Amino acid sequence: MLKLRIAFIILSICVLKTWSLSCYSCADCSNLTSAVPTNLTIIECMGPNAQCSTSVFRAGNTDFVMKSCMNFCSQSTYEFPNMNALFLSSCCQTPLCNE
Repeated sequence: MLKLRIAFIILSICVLKTWSLSCYSCADCSNLTSAVPTNLTIIECMGPNAQCSTSVFRAGNTDFVMKSCMNFCSQSTYEFPNMNALFLSSCCQTPLCNE
C-alpha cells in the first residue's frame, strides 16, 4: 500500500510538472520601462489548460495593463462607448509569451 501511495505521488508530481507554464505577472504593467521593471514577476501557472494572459483596459488615452495566467483564457474585446473605453484580453501558451 505504501508503494502504491509513493507511486501515485510521483505520478502526480510528474503530471503537474508537465502542466506548468511560466508567465509574467504584474498588477499594473502600464508604466513598464526598459531594464528590469520592479513590479514584473514570473509565476508558474498550473493546470492542463494553463495560458499566459494579458488584459488591457483602455479609457481615453490611458491604458491599464495586467499580466497573469489563467486556466481557461479566451481572446476577447469589449467596447464601452459611453465611457470611451475598450477592454482587450489575449492569451498564449508558450513560456513567458505575455511579455
